[in-house]
Amino acid sequence: MSFWQCCCPNPLEEERKPFARSQKNAKQVKVLTKGEKLVVKHVNVPELDRKFSVIAELYNDQVESQEILTYCASTLKVRGCASSLTECIQTLQETN
Repeated sequence: MSFWQCCCPNPLEEERKPFARSQKNAKQVKVLTKGEKLVVKHVNVPELDRKFSVIAELYNDQVESQEILTYCASTLKVRGCASSLTECIQTLQETN
């Protein structure tokens, strides 16, 4: 009776390690607080710089619009215009 013996050498330690290197911590991303303006960094790639500038401008415009709407809604609430649009318009016409 004969025994088969493997002719492959023992695997090296580096072969047992996973292919991917250990994951580094993700880059820390600053989270904007409510109402804070978005400022983008330029990466010296004209097309990317332009696109990110457009995104930042759109975001900042939306933040400004939201602040205005919030202010207007709170002003209407203070003036007592919560019941109907018609009453609200009449109240605004009377006060202005």
